[in-house]
Amino acid sequence: IKEGKPLPEDLSFYGPFFNTIAEIIFRITKTLSPSLRDGSFHNNSKKLLLKKIKVKHYSTFLFSILAYFTVAKLAGPLCGKNSIWLAPVILAFLPRFWGHSFFNPKDIPFATMFIVCTFVAALLLRNLSINNNSESEKRDTFLVKEIIAFAIAVGILTGIRVGGFFLIFYLLATHLFIEYPKLKFKFFREYKNFYKLLIATWQITTTICYPSIWYAPIVIFMLASSYFGKDTWFGNFLATHPSLQLKKIPQWYGILFLIAFTSWVLTVFVQTSKHFHITATKRIAERASNFLFKKPVKYIVVFPSAVIFHFSFLIWFVSALVYLSKHSWKGDVLFDGNFISAHNLPWTYIPKWLMITIPLPFQIAFVIGILFIIFNNKHQEQYQKSIFLLLLFQIFFLPLIAITRGSTLYDAIRQFLFILPGVAVLATVGIVRIYDILKKKFLKVLYVTVLLAAFSVIAYDMVQLHPYEYIYFNRISGGLRANASRFQTDYWGLSLNKTAEWLNKNCPTGSSVVVASPNECLELLLSNNIKLYKARYRKRGDWPPLENGDKFKKPFYYVAIRKWILQSAFPECPTVFKEERMGVPLSLVKNCVTNSKEK
Repeated sequence: IKEGKPLPEDLSFYGPFFNTIAEIIFRITKTLSPSLRDGSFHNNSKKLLLKKIKVKHYSTFLFSILAYFTVAKLAGPLCGKNSIWLAPVILAFLPRFWGHSFFNPKDIPFATMFIVCTFVAALLLRNLSINNNSESEKRDTFLVKEIIAFAIAVGILTGIRVGGFFLIFYLLATHLFIEYPKLKFKFFREYKNFYKLLIATWQITTTICYPSIWYAPIVIFMLASSYFGKDTWFGNFLATHPSLQLKKIPQWYGILFLIAFTSWVLTVFVQTSKHFHITATKRIAERASNFLFKKPVKYIVVFPSAVIFHFSFLIWFVSALVYLSKHSWKGDVLFDGNFISAHNLPWTYIPKWLMITIPLPFQIAFVIGILFIIFNNKHQEQYQKSIFLLLLFQIFFLPLIAITRGSTLYDAIRQFLFILPGVAVLATVGIVRIYDILKKKFLKVLYVTVLLAAFSVIAYDMVQLHPYEYIYFNRISGGLRANASRFQTDYWGLSLNKTAEWLNKNCPTGSSVVVASPNECLELLLSNNIKLYKARYRKRGDWPPLENGDKFKKPFYYVAIRKWILQSAFPECPTVFKEERMGVPLSLVKNCVTNSKEK
């Protein structure tokens, strides 16, 4: 923005919130740690970046812990306080969630904030339904705080991934389902101001989380500058006024945006405070209202600023939705033994992945939990109904949209990890309710024994896969060995860490290493005395896997992860190292010497 250049699209519409938090944590640790303050370490960009990545991994895992607390809070009203400990245990025994929580800074923070927003939404709905005619000042103050808390949470979720805004519609749909039969059309009049405050707070929070929203008027100015040529009056005006040129815009636009943002916040605060009994701020609101809504201030500052703020946000929001709806990833996906284009996958892609990666006992418990809640609907309180409906939205809504729209999908269920906490809650309900139904003691003992055996099998498989639990396949589908040639496994190349350790230990000084992988981590992990060359690989399942494989002069070492058919390149070269789990090579090293065939 300072340089007056447009932001890349992938940076404009992908939420920077968690990355910013991780960067702040890294800078704090760098300030506090004597080793990181050392000049030699600071000058070594490779070591510094590796340290930053490790801090990001720690931050991701610590953030994911919030999901375990939240599923326990959601499970309590559905199956009893004595059983809430089971929900986080089940979530931890979902290997795909557990595995990703150690390294995935995109999907795990989104999944964590998603379940947190679901919980806060359920709390908000519970309190909104309590005595609508109450005049209690304390109650109204509490409700305003909860509305703001939920809106901020959804704003943060949107700041991680734009799709987080769907939580507002989940809240509204659940609220309508519960309250509309009683209030009918009075619903919208009754809760109009609540939703005004909610949407305004969400908009402000999202704006803070996305610097690209601040940038929107500059983009408009750029488009206008390019549209109106020098031959027009507008072009001549720009050419004769250097202070208005692009590089100068941020200096005055920053002040303008600050005025717009501040005045809009005050406007929202004043408007909504009239409808809530907040004695502590009522006097301030009245004084601010008297100032803000006098005609000179109203028409010169407030309205133009609010329009600019709305306009900036609306441009970004629409642009984000258009970009993400058209976003495509060009490549093939290994699905059910076939390489299929990522934007032409069958509708069974998401259901199939869920069926083969969620342990079977939890799938059964999940279905039983849903059926139990549905058949006992009449005996449930509104809070329980709210939790159930919000969980159903979290689990089914976005996947159904992806299926019906034929969205571009890849990397297994990575993009839908946010449904797993909801699955853990409803699976907990199923397990607990089955136990409650059993009356005889020996049946309860037998049931618990079977559960312990099932958990033990899952734990054994997770230990065998560690630290690659994110490539888990359940036993009923045949496990990793049976699915490795039919589905994607180590698509993020985590196994390259061990591969790099082997290369650093065994490669002579000056050795050449050719890598075919979408993961550039070898650049950071290999020692400086090893020359690294990147091969251009095909994101397809057809031969040859490399576009420029014949350009590399032997001798060299060839490194490939288990993605597409990269490991089949250079078949004449012997494999000298494999990083494998359960007999499946996740990454390998081939030694391509000059006379490899003779050797």
